[in-house]
Amino acid sequence: GREHYNVPILMRYLQSNDEAFKFAFKNRVVHLPIERSHSNQILTSLAPAYFFSNDQDLNILKESLSSGLEIFRNTLGIEPKSFAAPNGIFHPALEDVFKNTTIENLVVNRKRIEPTPEGGIRKRDFTFKFGSINENKQLYYRRNVKFEPVQASYNYRKVISEIDAAFFMKKPVIMTSHRINFVGSLNKNHRNKNLKELDNVLAYVKNRYPDVEFISSGDLGRIMRNKD
Repeated sequence: GREHYNVPILMRYLQSNDEAFKFAFKNRVVHLPIERSHSNQILTSLAPAYFFSNDQDLNILKESLSSGLEIFRNTLGIEPKSFAAPNGIFHPALEDVFKNTTIENLVVNRKRIEPTPEGGIRKRDFTFKFGSINENKQLYYRRNVKFEPVQASYNYRKVISEIDAAFFMKKPVIMTSHRINFVGSLNKNHRNKNLKELDNVLAYVKNRYPDVEFISSGDLGRIMRNKD
């Protein structure tokens, strides 16, 4: 997507002269916690970029998706093939934006949270829909290995066990990770430590599974579509 924060909600806070959000915005920060007692939103942060509670917000988010695709093409010179909604919150109406685009694959969680027009949420079960295709011919898949060494809960052995489990069940390893793990502008040791951790994981994989292939999400989607 174009942003990893919810633009309509942020704009409402800024336009209402919320001092905390105005101060943060002036200092180039947008991810503030939302106190539910001060908001009619059910969110606790702006991170879910594609949560909406009315048709006006929905239209803004549709435009954001279309704009994001164009920015991607103009910046990288290639067509995007896969999309993952920030924080896993997305609605089927937003999937329709990709209908006539190059987006072929959609990342989902086991339980996808979908906003409702009334400002609530519902959960849609994707537990047994790995590789299924929707009416727009978009393929759903899940990430099954978590690599987030920036988090205090990170455990190398758990990463390895998730990789082994995926291959044991004849599934591709689809790893989730974020840029924050590898940023070193404030602290190079942070970046170097986590890159070393990634090296250790990749070394294990190449040693344990010497015939392993590393492919893009677009290529993975094509393979999954042609598996029969």
